[in-house]
Amino acid sequence: MSRRSGKSILNNCKEDRQIPSHEQQGISDEQEREALFQSLAEEPLNQWDHSIAPDIPSLESISQMISSHKEVVRSRLWRDLLLLWGIGSFIITGLMFVLYSSLQVFLFVQLGTLGAAGLILLRASFRKEGRRKWTH
Repeated sequence: MSRRSGKSILNNCKEDRQIPSHEQQGISDEQEREALFQSLAEEPLNQWDHSIAPDIPSLESISQMISSHKEVVRSRLWRDLLLLWGIGSFIITGLMFVLYSSLQVFLFVQLGTLGAAGLILLRASFRKEGRRKWTH
């Protein structure tokens, strides 16, 4: 007997007896498991779900939180603005003293600052160029 004839005989026997395949058994087993799970765990899960439900904040508490956050942000902005003005006035005062004492030193400081700013801007433009190539 060849292998093909043996397989065909086996397939014919399965069809005659109507033996359910493993896939059909898996589906029914899965449905049985699902039904068993629903019957055992549905009520405790619903109770647990209701017990951990978050409280919805009131409109007053949300508005209070927003106003306190705005106040914190406003105070930080004023602090940063005062710091900026303080550093700026310190730098301008220092430059005025340098200008008063020596014109050559003042020009050297100005040219050095201008060159450093140009290098920083040039370097930043190359970095942005590289980022654009990789992100777009």
